Parts: sequence; structure tokens; C-alpha cells
Amino acid sequence: MHRQRKIIVFLILLNIVSVSLVVFRYEKLVETMQPHPTVATVEAPQTIEKKYSAAEITELITNSKEYIGDTVIISPTGDLSSSNSKFRGTLNAVRDSKANMDLVRSQTSTNKLPLQYNIYIVAATFYREQYANEFAR
Repeated sequence: MHRQRKIIVFLILLNIVSVSLVVFRYEKLVETMQPHPTVATVEAPQTIEKKYSAAEITELITNSKEYIGDTVIISPTGDLSSSNSKFRGTLNAVRDSKANMDLVRSQTSTNKLPLQYNIYIVAATFYREQYANEFAR
């Protein structure tokens, strides 16, 4: 019976040593993996703000795919107007609506282009939907 106890104690000690070695090795492997974080911080891009002249804004509008072929007028105070009376009404509706101006401001913050340009683009989109028969080919 004494011999059986020795064998049992030996096997228990061998098991403890084996588990300890496995745990020790696992911890070492985990330590080597820690310098590689799974979540990295990303720096936000710097905002680039440029002052646009009325001529530059008009050129941006006339080069846009949303341009409807009217004469764009930007007053010295920055007000945007059009030679097309129906479109002028759409411009005023966009300017007077809080929801539309929120949309314009979000586009302005995204594309970093002037407010007048973004007002024109939103108004032209609405105008094309409202008067689709004028643009049908």
C-alpha cells in the first residue's frame, strides 16, 4: 500500500508540474501579443477652410452636374439668386426651411465647399424633381 501512495503522489506532482508549465508558457505567449493592440486610434483629418469669391462660387456652380442652365447671381452680401423665377422660389424655400438648411450645413461640413454652392445643389435637386418635365429628353 505504501508503494501505491508513492505512485499517486508522484502522478499528482507530475500533473501539477505539467499544468504549471503549460500555464507559464501560455502567459509568455500572451505577453508577446500585447504590443499589438486590436483597436488603434485614428487621427481626424485637419479641416481646410478656404474663402471663396463670388466668381469662384459661380464657377463651382456652373461646373456642377446639378447646374440647371440659369444665370447665378451672388450679391456682395452673399445672397444667392437666379435668373429663373421658378428656381428662385425653390432657392428661397431651401433657405427658409430649417430642415433643408440642416441638410445644406451637413453637406457643407462634409465637402468643405461654400454654403451658397451647397444651397444651390440642394435647391437644384428639388427643382429637378419638381419640374421633371422641363428636363425630360
